[in-house]
Amino acid sequence: MIHPFSLERCLRAVTALFLFLLPWQTIWIMKEQLVNGDKWQWGTLGLYGTEVVLWIAVGCFMAWYWQQRKKAEGPVQITCDRLFLASLLIFILYWFIASWWAADRSVAFQYAFRVLEASLIFLLLFLGPIHKKELILSFLLGALLQSVLAIMQFVFQTSWEHVWFGLSAHPAWEVGTSVVSSDGIGRWMRAYGAFPHPNILGGYIATAILFFSLFIYKEPLRPRSIIVLLLLFTGLIFSLSRSAFLMSALTVVCVCLVALWQQQYRFAFQYGVTVAILCFICGSLVYPLLQTRMMPTSATEIRSATERLAGYHEWYAVVSRHPWFGVGGGNYVLALHAHSPEREGWTLQPVHAAPLLLLAEGGIVSLFLLLLAAVCWIAQYRSTVLPLILLWIPLLPPLLLDHYLVSSYIGLILLAVYAAVGYRFFPHVLHNSSTEAGKMVLK
Repeated sequence: MIHPFSLERCLRAVTALFLFLLPWQTIWIMKEQLVNGDKWQWGTLGLYGTEVVLWIAVGCFMAWYWQQRKKAEGPVQITCDRLFLASLLIFILYWFIASWWAADRSVAFQYAFRVLEASLIFLLLFLGPIHKKELILSFLLGALLQSVLAIMQFVFQTSWEHVWFGLSAHPAWEVGTSVVSSDGIGRWMRAYGAFPHPNILGGYIATAILFFSLFIYKEPLRPRSIIVLLLLFTGLIFSLSRSAFLMSALTVVCVCLVALWQQQYRFAFQYGVTVAILCFICGSLVYPLLQTRMMPTSATEIRSATERLAGYHEWYAVVSRHPWFGVGGGNYVLALHAHSPEREGWTLQPVHAAPLLLLAEGGIVSLFLLLLAAVCWIAQYRSTVLPLILLWIPLLPPLLLDHYLVSSYIGLILLAVYAAVGYRFFPHVLHNSSTEAGKMVLK
C-alpha cells in the first residue's frame, strides 16, 4: 500500500508536470479527415501527449480522494456541492449521448471524452492537494517558455517544425499562415508559440498574466516580478491577438479595482504603472502592426471581419435546424458543409463565439445543463459571487470573439484550468489552502 504522503507527493508532482507541458501539442494522429479535399482540422482523431500525463494525474487523484473520503465520518448528505458534481456528471453524459445523432460519431465521442477530461482537471485542481505556489509556478514556467519561443518566432518571422514537440512550420510568406499585412508594413507573421493558432497563444499568456497577478497580489513589485511581466507581455504583443489584448486589459483593471476596494493603494499604483510602462515599451516595438491590427483598414483585416460576420449568419442556419439537441460535439463544420456543400473545405470553420458554438453543437439542452451546474456552484459559494463575477470578466473577450475555448482540446483544458486556479486564488476566495477546498466535498 502506498503511504498517503507519498501518494500526495506523486499527485502534486504529476499535476505540476501536466501544467508545465500543457502548451506542447505533441499528438499521435490516428485519423485525418478531409472536407471537399481540404483537411478538416477539427475532425482529426488523435491522442495528445499531455493526455497521458493527465490520466496519470487523474489516477493518482482518485486514489488520493478515496483515502481522504474514508477518513470522512457520518452519512453522505445531499449538499449543493454534491448537487454540482451530479449536474456536472449529467452534463458530461449528455455529450456522450449526443454522439449518437452526430454526423461523425467518432469525432463527437472524442469531443465528449475531452469534456470529461476538462471536468476532471477542474476537480483535480480545485479539490486536490497541490499548493498555490506549485500550481501557479508550474503554469508560469510553461508560459515563460512559450513567450521566449514566441519572441524567437517573431524575430525570425517563422516557426520551426518538430514532430516530437508538436511544432508546425509557419513561414511568413506561406499562404495560410496567420499574418498582419498591409501595403505600408508588408507581411508579418504573428507568433504561434507551440499552439496551432496565435489567438490560442495570446489567450494562454493572458491567463498566465492573470495567475501571476494573483500570485504577487499585495506584494511589492520586485525586479524579478517586473522581468516576468515583461516577458509575458512581450509574448502577448507578438501574438497580435485582439481578444487576448482585451483579456489582459480587463485583467489589469479588475486586479486594480479589487486592490483599491481592499485599500491596497500602494500595490494598485505600482502594479498599474508598471503594466502601463511595460505595455508602452512592448507596443512601441510593433506599433505599425498594432495600428493595422486594432484599426482594421487593410484588405486582410477587412476580409477577416467580413468572414466573421458571415459566420454568424451561417450559425443561425445551422442552429435553426437543430435547436434542442445540436449537431453533436465537434460536428459544426460538417453541418456547415451539409448546408453549403459547394464551398471549399478551408473556408468552413466554427463560429467565432464560444457560447454560440456550444449552442450549435449541444443545443439548448446542453446550455440548460451547464446553467444548472453553475446555479448549484453559486448556491454553494454564494458568499463569493462578486469575486466569481470579477474572475469571469477578463475571459469574456476570448469567449465572445473566438471559439478555441470550446472547439479544441487545449481550449477546453485551458478553460478548466482558468476556472479552477482563478477561483481558488482570486482575492476574497474562501479557501486559503487546497486541503480546505477538498474538505467541502469530503465532509
